[in-house]
Formats: sequence, structure tokens, C-alpha cells
Amino acid sequence: MPQRPAIQNREMTVEAAANDRGPHGYFAHGNDVAQRGRESKLARIHRKIEELSQEFDGGMSALSAVDAGRLKLAAKHLIIAEDTRDPTLCVRSTRTAELLLMRIRPKAPRIPTLRELGL
Repeated sequence: MPQRPAIQNREMTVEAAANDRGPHGYFAHGNDVAQRGRESKLARIHRKIEELSQEFDGGMSALSAVDAGRLKLAAKHLIIAEDTRDPTLCVRSTRTAELLLMRIRPKAPRIPTLRELGL
């Protein structure tokens, strides 16, 4: 008795899914789908960082190392808020990003010394 095509397709799908996963069910290292997903998310985070850094005079160079880290973390939270379907997580991520962005201060301008002023 010939097999139905739906069962064959299902078996092929299970085989393909098994090859994409490691022994514990996580994505395998060579999985192209997971790799493209990570790369596209990282690209979106970098675009969000650039967008947020334009709000400060001088961009990322005008920020201290701590503030640059806060900006990167805020960008990650904003991407999470865009992607999630859970309204609670969306609000939490947005509020966390907002709090991080409120704490960012641009570097104070360097005050020239008296020797540099010629006095």
C-alpha cells in the first residue's frame, strides 16, 4: 500500500528539523536559519544605536564608556519591545530603555588650562 504524501512530507520535515538542532534541542552551530536571525537582529541593534547616538552632539564619541554601554543596552531593550507580542514585556522593555536613556549625559567639554590660554 503506497504511503500518503502528507506523511512523507512530515517525515522529511522531522529529519530536517533534527539536523538543525543539537543533541539537547538547541540550534546546531552550522544552522543557517539561526545565524541569519542573529545577524539581522544585531544589524537592527546597530542601526538603533546609531539612531540614538545622533541625539547627542558628537555621537558615541561624546559619551563616556559607561554611558555608551547604557545606550547599547537601551537599544537592545527597544528592539525587544518592537519584537515581542507580550504587552507586559513590551512595556517593561520600553520603560527600562527610557530609564537608561535618561541617565545618559554627554561628556563635559574640556576646560583649557591657564598654560594653554597663555596666561
